[in-house]
Amino acid sequence: MKEKLPKEIVGRQTTDTVVMIYPDTFKFNPETASDNKFMKPLDGVTESETNTLACIEFENAVSLLGNNGIRVAVIHSPENLDTPDAVFPNNWFSHHGDAVVLYPMRNRSRSIERQPEILVNKLKEIEVETSRIFDFSYHEKNRKTETIVVKDEKIEMSVCIEALEGTGSMVLDRANKVAYAIESPRTTKGVFDEWCETMAYEGIFFHAENEKGPIYHSNVIMGIGEKFAVISLESIKNKDEQEMVVKSLSKKGREIIDITLDQVSAFCGNLLEVKSTTGAPKIVMSKTAFENFTTQQKERFISYGEIVALNIPTIETAGGSARCIMAEIF
Repeated sequence: MKEKLPKEIVGRQTTDTVVMIYPDTFKFNPETASDNKFMKPLDGVTESETNTLACIEFENAVSLLGNNGIRVAVIHSPENLDTPDAVFPNNWFSHHGDAVVLYPMRNRSRSIERQPEILVNKLKEIEVETSRIFDFSYHEKNRKTETIVVKDEKIEMSVCIEALEGTGSMVLDRANKVAYAIESPRTTKGVFDEWCETMAYEGIFFHAENEKGPIYHSNVIMGIGEKFAVISLESIKNKDEQEMVVKSLSKKGREIIDITLDQVSAFCGNLLEVKSTTGAPKIVMSKTAFENFTTQQKERFISYGEIVALNIPTIETAGGSARCIMAEIF
């Protein structure tokens, strides 16, 4: 018998509550850098200094979000775990009404970020009850060995061959129950199709790339708000797939804000619309992204909500930005 669907509020795209994970062990991770070409280690800065900078940026971001009326629940990683990418929690879980969904991560260093008991307890602290957990992480048992080069040294690592990394892999139109995903080593069609069937979402699966190859996560090139959708049409080389995505987004009545591949590299696609506890729409992006949007694009955003720009350049060296550091709670 098919499991009951989560109790989600129909037609709701944004929330006023997010979970964020403190970057306790933040550092450059060569495992995830193998397919995330947006990662750039800081030159002339020690690992300890990098961690300190990331923690300062994180605390300032939490403060700015709070000052904008967004409820933030902060979780610290267990002290005994080395989790350099833990600041990006939206990859290992997503929240849907009374349910938490867990995801299969490509790299082992990211698999250990998954701490559902800690998450459920934190949600309980903010009076969010969890009735069920949908766990797709069993796909991690299917693995292969790959070789990467770190400082001129070859290192073998075990990777999951059936990954789906949460709302990094997928960009969700929650209001209309449509999931968009681009194929990559971190996003496999079989798991995506299974997720869509389980969660009763329509799936839109396509391909996107830049000059370095396939884009590793869908939320790098697109983001969906209540009345707008940001997407890099330039990254979708197949014209039929491009038309499919545009048709789907347009059908839902959203304005499409097209961004270039240069803007993708500046994390302009990695944004998230949330709302304050009083219902005021807020469009959260990084300062890097804000500075790389055109004046006209900024005006379009302002017509839909107030822009909240987080100054997180050190965190962005790990290949993720404003959207990645927030996991929405619905």
